[in-house]
Amino acid sequence: MVKILFLTNDKKFYYDGKRIKEVKYIKDLNGVEVRFARPMIVYDTDLPLSYFVEELGDVNLGDYTLNQLTQILYFNNSIVYVNHEKKEIEIFVEGGKVIKLPYSSLPLLRYYLAKIGRILLESISFEYLETLSYSKIDELFLSDEALSEIPTTVSRSYFRSLRRKLINNILNMLVIRRK
Repeated sequence: MVKILFLTNDKKFYYDGKRIKEVKYIKDLNGVEVRFARPMIVYDTDLPLSYFVEELGDVNLGDYTLNQLTQILYFNNSIVYVNHEKKEIEIFVEGGKVIKLPYSSLPLLRYYLAKIGRILLESISFEYLETLSYSKIDELFLSDEALSEIPTTVSRSYFRSLRRKLINNILNMLVIRRK
């Protein structure tokens, strides 16, 4: 069973293989994969969703047409996650269904998904986390103890060496702190 915790700078979403929910904390982290993410960049247009369904509905996106995808996304809770490093797009649908789409469909999806909504996330790199720098990292992830070990300017290699510590602190924060 797939268990994934999606961490963004202001929200945490949990997919346990069946359900999708926004969480403040998680009691059991055994077997949970942590994915750092940010809201997906989408491009809204004046075109309604009906345009995509009527005009582009037969376009194949991997094993699904846009019409089939619309039926799934419109009537079910889901998380769309774009992993830029692995060049893959995954859609986690409540009920345990995972849909994989070709990465090449991302330009179209950025317009289409603006009309569907739901939880739209894309992976972030350590370079992006680096740009958050000291002020944002302490706010998002770190305990006071770990914070004292990070200088104002964080080098990429030093940041990578703290990766495990960051993840452990995030997980501890999720378990211990309640908002």
